[in-house]
Amino acid sequence: MVVSNSYTEARVTSPGLARLRANPNAEAIRQQTVADQQRAREQVAAKPPKPTGRPRRSPADAAVIVVQVAKNPKRGKAKERFALYRSGGMTIGAYKAAVGDREQADRDILWDLRKGFIRVVAPRT
Repeated sequence: MVVSNSYTEARVTSPGLARLRANPNAEAIRQQTVADQQRAREQVAAKPPKPTGRPRRSPADAAVIVVQVAKNPKRGKAKERFALYRSGGMTIGAYKAAVGDREQADRDILWDLRKGFIRVVAPRT
């Protein structure tokens, strides 16, 4: 390591940097590195953007919800959402669309499945 101390400038040079400066091909190496970095930036910029908009449908969205209880066991807003199940042969995808909030719909379905209020039947093909 080369250390040069003076009152106006203190400079520390690593051994690798000292070898690079002494290398007659140092400028060519630097130019190649800059060109590689530029090429990488162009490749990243050339990638098509990720699709936006409506998410793809899951195969589970086609499954039919079957209500297992005679009386609506819910209260408040959950009661209104549970009533949507009863609209004859509603699929999971249709329920999510009717609720609007897909995460809330997922939570409702999982809760109701665990509690035994509903069951999910694969669609007939």
